[in-house]
Amino acid sequence: EQVGSRGIVGRFGGDEFFAFLDGVPTRTDLKTMLKVIVKNLLIAFDPKCKITTSIGISRYPEDGDSFDVLFGKADKALYIAKEKGKNRHIIYDPAIHGEYSEDSVKTQSVAFIMSREKRRKGLVELVSRMHLYGAGFILENEKEQESLRNLFDLDGITIYSDYGRKVICRNGKYVNAPSNRAKLLEDPGYAAAFEKDDLLVTSSKNKLKLVSERAYEDAVSQEVGACIRCVSRKDGKPFCMIDFDLFNSNRKWSDNDIEMLGLVGGYLGNMIGEEF
Repeated sequence: EQVGSRGIVGRFGGDEFFAFLDGVPTRTDLKTMLKVIVKNLLIAFDPKCKITTSIGISRYPEDGDSFDVLFGKADKALYIAKEKGKNRHIIYDPAIHGEYSEDSVKTQSVAFIMSREKRRKGLVELVSRMHLYGAGFILENEKEQESLRNLFDLDGITIYSDYGRKVICRNGKYVNAPSNRAKLLEDPGYAAAFEKDDLLVTSSKNKLKLVSERAYEDAVSQEVGACIRCVSRKDGKPFCMIDFDLFNSNRKWSDNDIEMLGLVGGYLGNMIGEEF
């Protein structure tokens, strides 16, 4: 529907599609088309299921003059898009993405799969240990906290209990003391951000500003850029809050990271609510 007479679209895998375009004159026109495709797919399927679209692009004749080379470079760009968090497009550029070779694409695809599986395996092992030894096993064990940070490339983790009034765990080189999260939850915008699935996901502190000015100021004081925040409730009220933070940097979180950190945050938070 979006490509229309400007090219041909086909399917070559279960959830993989191929588009050959010959009527898109400028890079800006291409970017606009791709953004519309991603947006319309979200609209078409939401709220039935969440659809993400990763797109890799190569160009003729700049990137090659044979199908195999052009396809390979588009495939390389596709895996970069997935690694950066999905729901985005990447136009292949050797100066940015490295020179193409068939082996490099195979290595990249394997690395992507291995990284995802490593995180899943690590998360299963962590949840199993929590189940066996209780929440205190994580809260009192810095090595376990650092292991979780390393698994997801996090700079810091802070855990609050007692409806946000008490910090019971803090791992990472934060620059200032933690704020009173109970006061932050008094902000209607901040509290409302957790109403859907008890998760707040932001790719940058500037986007956090759209949620809550107070939360934005708190993030600035802590030098927090991107974050995933989880709440677990007791008697319907947020009792435990867990912050997964990046310092002074942005990140478009992948669906896998959101899903897995939301899982471990929710599970740990519920255990803390029962034990503390």
